Amino acid sequence: MRATRRRLCFGVLNLAVFNYDFDSLTHDDPVIQAVYTALREAEYRSTAPIAYWNLPPARWLVPRQRRVQEALKIVNATLDSLIAKAKALVDEEDKDWEEEFMSERDPSILHFLVASGDDITSKQLRDDLMTLLIAGHETTAAVLTWTLHLLADRPDVVDRIRQEVGGHAQKD
Repeated sequence: MRATRRRLCFGVLNLAVFNYDFDSLTHDDPVIQAVYTALREAEYRSTAPIAYWNLPPARWLVPRQRRVQEALKIVNATLDSLIAKAKALVDEEDKDWEEEFMSERDPSILHFLVASGDDITSKQLRDDLMTLLIAGHETTAAVLTWTLHLLADRPDVVDRIRQEVGGHAQKD
């Protein structure tokens, strides 16, 4: 169940941030595998007694570090491609957005950041998005887990939520 929640949150987060569907619930995209490799490495590094990975030879000699380097190449290449697409879309769009920097073709956070015109390099943007990609879905999955756990103990709240959602669904 935990894995399903993580994959669901990964998919939702990526649609919101990148307007890109990794189809994370139905198959293992290489990008998804690479993200989880990087995440596991971050968890490992947070508890390792010695930061041996900072030694240049470790990146090539230690199999675990070679896997991490390959995973980061995949994630970086994917993020670079998504950033380039967002920049190309912003360049071809009419600059008169109905709402500030919003686009119907690409309602993503990435599009918003690129369209805002802030002085940020593609590398800086990629690094920030990497953090959001790796940490954001884990945090969201943890919040979802706790929310479902707490709701399981409060059927009265679940009933109120159903009524509210049902009322909105009927209006649409």
